[in-house]
Amino acid sequence: MIPANTTVAASPARYLINDAGQLRSFELALDEVSVSARGKREFRQFAAQADEDGLRRHVTGLQRAAGGKLELVLYEAGVPRND
Repeated sequence: MIPANTTVAASPARYLINDAGQLRSFELALDEVSVSARGKREFRQFAAQADEDGLRRHVTGLQRAAGGKLELVLYEAGVPRND
């Protein structure tokens, strides 16, 4: 049982993607986006959002200021990030 005063972050959304005939599980990064602008791609990290809705709100604000195309980032579930 979790005490009532404990904050629990929602787990990242998982997506099953068919990769060369094999289903692989990926998790949505709640603390990072990819930005494409002027022919270059970079990753921007920020404080982890609690859930997908929080991420959408945060990315909407970033989109206005980024001056480029923002894309969500997926990482394979259970595999350490290489960032």
